[in-house]
Amino acid sequence: MSALFMSVKTIEEILTRLTPGKFDAARAASFDIERAKGALESSFSVERILNFDPENRTADFSFATDQPIEHWFGYLILDTKKSSVVLDRVENGVCPFLVNHDVDKLCGVVVPGSVKLGSTIRGKVKFSRSDFGEEMLNDVKDEVRNGTSIGFMVHDMILVSNKKDDIPTYKATKWEMLENSLACIPRDIGVGAGRAFEKQVPDLSPIERDI
Repeated sequence: MSALFMSVKTIEEILTRLTPGKFDAARAASFDIERAKGALESSFSVERILNFDPENRTADFSFATDQPIEHWFGYLILDTKKSSVVLDRVENGVCPFLVNHDVDKLCGVVVPGSVKLGSTIRGKVKFSRSDFGEEMLNDVKDEVRNGTSIGFMVHDMILVSNKKDDIPTYKATKWEMLENSLACIPRDIGVGAGRAFEKQVPDLSPIERDI
């Protein structure tokens, strides 16, 4: 769920899908943190699966870390404390496991009660018995699909530093896990499996605070 804004005619036309990217000082000068709160929906990659249980059709994944990710407006850090992470969708059994963040490619669900918080957030995914779910499950078992990526929305954030490489650093102090995905194309082949390729969003849309 990583962050990218595209050129906009008005401040209201902020993208709701954000992906990692290089810092752009010229564009970052117009970044409005108050407007961004509740509007930043992001997806970025994390680590590969940890465990697999064939009987229960589940696998353990890393979903997010507290390491800074570079975006066009600066670095973004996810606060991984319990008070900062909204897991309502997970606990209600409606946090989907997708392929490449495509809502039409559902292959499983994040298991309620399975998410463990810490410097790395981990959780368990149960795969669907549908043909597509079975196909993705087999690819995971065969280690064909090793990468994962989280989709999330930032509800609140603060500026914490302007010192790192002269690039501002922000912290998401309240954010919600929306979905998690298998990621087919590694963003950076130098760091191994689990680095998702940047997703481009063609359309601009106004801020939506109620998703």
